[in-house]
Amino acid sequence: MCTKKHFIMKKWNCGLLLNFVVGTCRSMFGDDALGDLNIKMIEVARKVGAASKFTGSGGAVVAFCPEGTSQVKLLEDECQKAGFVIQPIEPFPSRLNEIDLKTLQIK
Repeated sequence: MCTKKHFIMKKWNCGLLLNFVVGTCRSMFGDDALGDLNIKMIEVARKVGAASKFTGSGGAVVAFCPEGTSQVKLLEDECQKAGFVIQPIEPFPSRLNEIDLKTLQIK
């Protein structure tokens, strides 16, 4: 579980953060409000050990495969079985400058 303490101590990673956001959404809104299809996409990703979160608009999730290409292949296979399509994304470089990054540092 990812808690406030993890953030303060900087003991979190991308996967923990993605899963934390989903857990928070599920707690706040409930699965009925989020929808069966959206929950199923999250569960398919988690089935292969990938972290995932909702994109915000519904009908899509972002998945992170920390184990690399072998895990991506497992995710592709599970998504195909579930009737989902994977669209690879290319992360966009941060637009934060040195001052922005400095203000975000936790002391």
